[in-house]
Amino acid sequence: MKRIYSTLAILLCIPLSNLLAQNRFIPQDTTINVSTEVEVDTLLAGRQIFSLLSESFPGGGTVIVRQSGTLRNALLSHINSNSERVIIGYRIRIYFDNSQNARMRSEAIANQFVREYPHIKAYLSHVNPYFKVTVGDFRTKYEAQQFASQISSRYPSVFIVREQIGYPIVSTSGTSL
Repeated sequence: MKRIYSTLAILLCIPLSNLLAQNRFIPQDTTINVSTEVEVDTLLAGRQIFSLLSESFPGGGTVIVRQSGTLRNALLSHINSNSERVIIGYRIRIYFDNSQNARMRSEAIANQFVREYPHIKAYLSHVNPYFKVTVGDFRTKYEAQQFASQISSRYPSVFIVREQIGYPIVSTSGTSL
């Protein structure tokens, strides 16, 4: 009888241990943006859709858009309020260390990377005790892998991480920069 009670007690404790395991603390990265460039998601930056529709193109007709000023203001307000949105994408970690001089080394590596690749952002982050340098804002893992293979000779310990990224610039070839 004692064996049955002890077996039941153990079986009841197993689900409770899973509940306790889910309450662990996960530290968040503190990120510092090294690059100061302003990036825009589309090639039509600074142009409004209503003015684009009104333009005439060779071999095409002309579209006349009649709209109230409140509609234009509402569209501009929507664009401004959503300009800081982020998406889940990929970055490339080029440095990851917790040694005594890791902070100075991470800053030097980030500055060196920005000098070599000025069109790609570098991010310094610190999650105790590690200092990290992560670069790029890639929409797909394939784009990140392509760039990682380009820089792997210069930065041999590169690996791809999935993170929240800012909207990357889309080039005319259709790939993110």
